[in-house]
Amino acid sequence: MNGIEYPVTLKAIERFEKQNDTISVNVFGYENGDAYPLRVSKHEHNTCVNLLLIDDGEKQHYCLIKSMSRLLSAEWSKDGYKRHYCYRCLNSFISEDFLSKHKEYCDSNDAVKIEMPKKGSTLNFKHFFKSMRVPFIVYADFESFTPKLDTARPYPYDSYTKQYQKHTPSGFC
Repeated sequence: MNGIEYPVTLKAIERFEKQNDTISVNVFGYENGDAYPLRVSKHEHNTCVNLLLIDDGEKQHYCLIKSMSRLLSAEWSKDGYKRHYCYRCLNSFISEDFLSKHKEYCDSNDAVKIEMPKKGSTLNFKHFFKSMRVPFIVYADFESFTPKLDTARPYPYDSYTKQYQKHTPSGFC
């Protein structure tokens, strides 16, 4: 803790990590029932400390997060099972394997909280007269893992859809 002033700022945590090269520190905020990353460590060490920053305008206080799954499970898990979280985007995964595959892509990006539109909301473009012809086009892509499914052979005389993959979302661009 040499050279670190109190109260500890987010920038001072980087100095702490340099002095303690076996500890990585992540800091999250929580507001209106939603958690979001404030600082995600650039290093992955054996000891990872997750802190929740409680901000009351004038005062700030860090609390230890013992389990991200318990903190965020109300947002994701309906079945009560432990989920594995990516600290950069706070996406949830059912297994460490899916999380490690996701981290290959996500570790190169900044820490953000993904916010999806509210259920039932729509976005419409009404002013077509204001649009211009331009020499470029934008494409959006949604990535997913596609593990194979074991399925029973369907009854050949009825109409059916053969499911052979399960699409598990992993990211978007």
